[in-house]
Amino acid sequence: MLPGLRQLSRLGLMLVPHVAQRLATELVLNRVLKSALQRGDLSPLDGRVAAVSITDLDWYWPISLSHGRLCFVVLGTPADVTIQGKSPAFLRLLARNVDPDTLFFHRELIIQGDTELGLVVKNTLDGVDLQTLPANWAEHLARALAL
Repeated sequence: MLPGLRQLSRLGLMLVPHVAQRLATELVLNRVLKSALQRGDLSPLDGRVAAVSITDLDWYWPISLSHGRLCFVVLGTPADVTIQGKSPAFLRLLARNVDPDTLFFHRELIIQGDTELGLVVKNTLDGVDLQTLPANWAEHLARALAL
């Protein structure tokens, strides 16, 4: 991702109200991870907090599981585990252009805190059925990766 695009993305995130970001992201996460939630794959997250930190976008979200749904918790809530990296690493993870373990081995993505919980989150994300995503998601992601 080009530095100018990162700054534009960061600015866009700053302009979109926190509540709107939270609601939209919760909706997408619960839709995409519906099967994993139904199977109980994320049950270790119940009552605990996992945070995703995209450092080049200054984006940090603590997530928990409550009543079978993923929800964001109040910013500043201490996380049991944090998965951290720059946006290109997360985009490559989502596009499945690289094995997630490679991203962690090369320290492009870092798990801090409860490693076991972090691996549950990582493995769940890696196991997402890409067919649950909108039909043109790969095209948009490929464009973002090409920048």
